[in-house]
Amino acid sequence: MALLALGFRPFYLLAGCYAALSVAAWALQYSGHLPGGNVLQFKQTTVDGDPAAGVLAAREGGYYIRARLVLHGRRFYLLQVMSSSPSPPGFGRFVNSFEILPSPTGPTSQGVST
Repeated sequence: MALLALGFRPFYLLAGCYAALSVAAWALQYSGHLPGGNVLQFKQTTVDGDPAAGVLAAREGGYYIRARLVLHGRRFYLLQVMSSSPSPPGFGRFVNSFEILPSPTGPTSQGVST
């Protein structure tokens, strides 16, 4: 197997093809050409100085997904609610209750050295 001797890895090739097809499928779905969900609203914001985004998406069957995404350092937080209403009751209270607390032992407790 000359290809394997040269460092050819078939799984890397398959992963690259999968990534290219996934991006193309996502673009078609986002533009509404494929069934699934449609993004109705996207808003960039901040949460305690960290970049964040608010998303409202519609799913098949009359369901809505409202989400808040927050990037804090190397961590990514996702708050998500699915309901039959685009403005679910209590969603504002739910996302406003989100708070990032400092680690009591510092960043080295999770294997991250500074």
